[in-house]
Amino acid sequence: EIDKAVVLSVDFGDINTNDFVLRLALNHPSLIPSICVNPKRSEAIKELETYLKRLSEEFPDYNPVVKFIPNRFPISPAEVDTDYYKVIRDFGGVIITHTGAHHTFNAQNNDLTNPVFWKKVLKDVKGLPIVGSHCGTPSQQYPHYEEEAIHMAETYEDFYIDFSGLQSILPSGNYYELSRNAFDLAIDSIQRGTGLETKILGGSDYFICPDINRCRYEQIALLNRLFDPYENTEKLIVRD
Repeated sequence: EIDKAVVLSVDFGDINTNDFVLRLALNHPSLIPSICVNPKRSEAIKELETYLKRLSEEFPDYNPVVKFIPNRFPISPAEVDTDYYKVIRDFGGVIITHTGAHHTFNAQNNDLTNPVFWKKVLKDVKGLPIVGSHCGTPSQQYPHYEEEAIHMAETYEDFYIDFSGLQSILPSGNYYELSRNAFDLAIDSIQRGTGLETKILGGSDYFICPDINRCRYEQIALLNRLFDPYENTEKLIVRD
């Protein structure tokens, strides 16, 4: 049973779902809204501040969640005005960024999904949590960054990962093997005592409850015995 779910917004050219997601969450208390503001917009920071203020006022129990989609904007996180990130941090926000190349949403530059592009932000803007969704794994035959994602989570205090999209309705072949590799790397990291178990968040990426004890990956069942990723999610998003 799911008590709460984060609904991720998008900002693709003429498609911006921020207002829709906010209305949806206001009508359904079990939903936690997010916003998405393309940093290439002419008044991106002003728009970002407006939506962050709404999130803080209308949903005071949660830290504001901001979705970042580098391959669709398209822009490298390292090239975005630092003030964009400082505004999010000052509102107590959390960034969930897409990592791992993908074929959907008319992705324009999948190279930008490598988590290493967040190094500059993590160094310049302290205290801003950044979640690398999908742990850098791709869809179909694309470059994969699961090793980079896990290394970033091990190295940077404010960088987290999740395995959303990996634990359920998955195709076979290359993606399946890369997903298995991501789990194996995570288990090895935890066994080495890196503390990675505190940096992995829960997520589904689907309209389902990912029962990780019944999925096709035995590694997830092992991880679930070591820690609860949804407790990590709650600590990051729910305000004290």
